[in-house]
Amino acid sequence: MPPHPLVSVAAGVIMLGAAAALNTPSSAADPAERLLPSLVGVEYTLKYDSGQPPRTPGWAERCPSCGRYHIQPGREYVDDERPMEAAGYLISPTRVVTGDFFLQSRFIDSIQVRFGDDVVGARPVGHAIDHYAMMLELDEPLSDAQPLSFATETEAPYRTAHWQLSDARWSLELKPLSLDATITSADGTERFVPVPARGLVIDRNAAPVGTAMNQRLPADDSWRGSPEQWEWIDRADLDEMHEAADGAAAAVLPRVELEFRRGRSSPSLDRYWDHSDDEESITERHALGVLVSEDTMLVLTSLDARVTARLERITVHLPNDERVGAEFIGSLLDYGAIVIRLEKPQSQTASLDRKPIQRLGQQLLNAGEIELHGRNRITRFGHTRIAGYDHGWRRYVYPNVAGDTENLFLFDTEGTLVALPVLRRKPATETSRFSRERPTLTAASQIAGVLDDLDNNVDPTNVPLSEEEELRLAWLGVEMQALDEELARMYDVSEITNDGMSGGLISYVYAGSPADDAGLQPGDLLLRIHTDRRPRPIDVTAEEDPFAMWGGFPWDHYDEMPEDYFEHMPPPWPSADNPVNQALTEIGFGRPVRLEVYRDDESQLLDLTVVQSPPHHRAASRHNDEAIGLALNDLTYEVRRYFQKDEGDPGLVISRIEMGSRASVAGLKPYEIVTHINDEPLHSVDDLERMLEKHTDLRLNVERMHRTRIVRMTRPAADRVDERAEETEQETPEETPEEAAEVIPGS
Repeated sequence: MPPHPLVSVAAGVIMLGAAAALNTPSSAADPAERLLPSLVGVEYTLKYDSGQPPRTPGWAERCPSCGRYHIQPGREYVDDERPMEAAGYLISPTRVVTGDFFLQSRFIDSIQVRFGDDVVGARPVGHAIDHYAMMLELDEPLSDAQPLSFATETEAPYRTAHWQLSDARWSLELKPLSLDATITSADGTERFVPVPARGLVIDRNAAPVGTAMNQRLPADDSWRGSPEQWEWIDRADLDEMHEAADGAAAAVLPRVELEFRRGRSSPSLDRYWDHSDDEESITERHALGVLVSEDTMLVLTSLDARVTARLERITVHLPNDERVGAEFIGSLLDYGAIVIRLEKPQSQTASLDRKPIQRLGQQLLNAGEIELHGRNRITRFGHTRIAGYDHGWRRYVYPNVAGDTENLFLFDTEGTLVALPVLRRKPATETSRFSRERPTLTAASQIAGVLDDLDNNVDPTNVPLSEEEELRLAWLGVEMQALDEELARMYDVSEITNDGMSGGLISYVYAGSPADDAGLQPGDLLLRIHTDRRPRPIDVTAEEDPFAMWGGFPWDHYDEMPEDYFEHMPPPWPSADNPVNQALTEIGFGRPVRLEVYRDDESQLLDLTVVQSPPHHRAASRHNDEAIGLALNDLTYEVRRYFQKDEGDPGLVISRIEMGSRASVAGLKPYEIVTHINDEPLHSVDDLERMLEKHTDLRLNVERMHRTRIVRMTRPAADRVDERAEETEQETPEETPEEAAEVIPGS
């Protein structure tokens, strides 16, 4: 009995089950009798590799809930202990054409082809160049199966025959096909007939005329005939191509090591919600580089300006353990990448494709998954095809490729790099700290155009800086109160502030600041910042006071708090490093902006030029005294404003106290002000360092808001400090911190 019994024919679909047989009389045009003996199922038994689940980027199954096709994770086939099944078409006694699903061989345990109850092993022997098709060689012929015989000279009408799994059984779907239903591109370069993917074209007598694997047929007659007439690449040749591409990628896509000096800031100086995702603690980063010329490399890493500011050394790790130094050239303005220049030119470089990427649709491409895990560079090459295209940012054309493209590099069969994963750099004010931006597979021609015009495509504000400059910041020169829904309703600005979600109420304007020069006034509502560098204005947001719920900074409870609390307590004054100043810094010093301000029941625009701020607390001169466990900063404009200090008033603010140190035992706390040492006024860190050179017995005048006191302590001599730093074993000090400190209340 034939292996494909027929159940019913309805709406052009022939369903297969176990009830009725094909031995009933039928006409020569019966598609079941003509086609079913040549239709097979291909079964992939999948497996894990190196702990990774199998990836099935080009495979989809019909969802039993919604009826649509969804990408089926490969791990589900392993967990369900069932094979991944695909349609196959027998074109010779031992050869089957099936869809190309871009499965890496490391995830395939075995391949079998099924015809009824007859199952034989198979292996891939070729891949079509321009079709989503793979050729399988069977271990032996299938019993009772008959290869397709293609009739190329027949005429319309035609139908498509689609062999598929539906409702947990195989079915043959037939649809009318009109060769007049064509789609033509506007430029006339492409004309095709849309058809279902992975099917056959048959004539009125159900004789196969051609095979359609790409969801489209050429508008001419080139689609007619057996798939054996297509251009194929032998699987062994493809494996050699992958191996060669892997070797070339090691030289032109190497690991790049970036080294940074340690940042000047510390968590205790940040607002409690602003830890910059630990970016400021980075001292080393590894990224992939693309060698675009003999001495120029594009490094695929997105660096915040504050991280780039600390960049000190770049090393390119080439094959055979060769290391080459490089210098920083620039950060791309719109992409998460930097450009560097190698100290030693290289002979082998990446060839960037400069032609429109649309020409590569459906074509077989080398696909390199290149990942960095710490210092380890992991490379796996396979193949894929571009399924379609989308217009994206600035109407650039982006390719669609099935599966994860975050680490995917695409090469044509000649070794030209045609697409690479690049992160589009968004303004910091538009990037949520709760979501991770991922690279987008981007046409190499798009990146080549950027590199050809570096002068207009690098960010002048995102560059390495000296330690003194690394915390430079633009400023507006205002203090603002954050809005909420109730305040927005009170001031009748709910509509223009999104119910208080944006906008800042100006409470203070610093004299001589850019805001003062622009005419901003207390009581103004700052809404947005307009700049020619952004397609839309930047919504202003003001930081909330972290101590508002406690009624202000807990000065009155300072002595009751455990000292480890102080390590994480933000300063009591409004931070100069706020979202508005960050946005202005990113726009760039010297650039013009317009401030949208709501005043007297109407909005108006005020012109302003972005300028660098005077020293702020995080960037202030600091003395870190390890001998007594104390760090002090110069008073800056926002700190003086909070403590109501005039410009000439003496004082240094305590920025850090080391737990258990002499300073801690003496009762000193962060954010107190030391005005004098041994009755000499402190106007700067330089004054402090001169005094410490002269004195070891210290008498400090300390202010805590409006209360003062005197603190005495003994500071070890410099030579004793150096000796203790060199000791490898802890020794008992000659005097304890308690013995070295004395507190005398002041008035």
